[in-house]
Amino acid sequence: MCIRDSINAEYGEEAAVKAGIISGEMVHPLPYCPEFYSSEFSSSIADMKNSVRDRSNNQSGCAAQFVANHLVNYDKPWLHIDMCYPVYEGERSTGWGVLLLNQLFSANY
Repeated sequence: MCIRDSINAEYGEEAAVKAGIISGEMVHPLPYCPEFYSSEFSSSIADMKNSVRDRSNNQSGCAAQFVANHLVNYDKPWLHIDMCYPVYEGERSTGWGVLLLNQLFSANY
């Protein structure tokens, strides 16, 4: 599964990958480059819009940047896992991500 992992500490990225291996809900990190995504949220009306202008510009990375834009004075490690696609199949929920998060939190917190 392609999971967006945006983090400001390498340990959290490694912990998420390890939790994915143990839980069977695999994840992998993607590049996190705020300098490439911040312009996606520019708005002539609001301080920022909550959707990207260019849908082909790494939407998962942009979602992580949107979260980061709201963590202005937050100095702890954080992780964004984009679960948009693998959590549903047709009209049914798959439950994907529950085991991953359970493993990640139980092993690290």
